[in-house]
Amino acid sequence: MNGIEVRETGPGFLSLAVVDLKNNHEMALAIRERFSSIQGIQRLEIDPTAGLLTVSYNYREVTSIFSLLALKQAFNTIFPDVNVMELASLLKDNLKGV
Repeated sequence: MNGIEVRETGPGFLSLAVVDLKNNHEMALAIRERFSSIQGIQRLEIDPTAGLLTVSYNYREVTSIFSLLALKQAFNTIFPDVNVMELASLLKDNLKGV
């Protein structure tokens, strides 16, 4: 994914290194505003100094159609170069057997 590296994933969390987030406090605020309102997102850790974003979520809530649409819209707005389907596939593969 352009400018985004998946650092770590697991049931209920996703950690990303985001090139455009590094030293970008405006983007950090935009991420917090967009993602905080999505049902199922439990906690956001945003470190603009290091360019890191960690999302903790409730899998059952985030996979509802409304949350998935909200996530897609949030990612497309803030990270227009991210292939949301590629990210969703990665998360789905990570959750097999959960």
